[in-house]
Amino acid sequence: MTEVYFDPTFGLNNPGVLIGASGSISGVMGAYILRFPRAKVLTWIFFVFFKDISAMYYIGIWIALQFLSQARAGSGESVAYMAHIGGFVAGMILYTLYRQMKIHGWL
Repeated sequence: MTEVYFDPTFGLNNPGVLIGASGSISGVMGAYILRFPRAKVLTWIFFVFFKDISAMYYIGIWIALQFLSQARAGSGESVAYMAHIGGFVAGMILYTLYRQMKIHGWL
């Protein structure tokens, strides 16, 4: 929904079809960053070596790159960056609601 409503170039040069699960995966990442803020993620750096990096740092860089990519995306772009951003925010909101419901015994 965020891609359709917030991307000014959506549907300009194509019929406006969105296919994929990347927005949902972004939602999982949004929930993960709230659930496991101190977790370490094994990351392949510069195609040379592996390093444990904080999930907060790794996902923070990833979401910042989504915003930067959306800002520079042209009308011919085939990646739905706003879907990634919207999924990420939705994942954070839904996880927060879930956690509150669990704390209060509503689940």
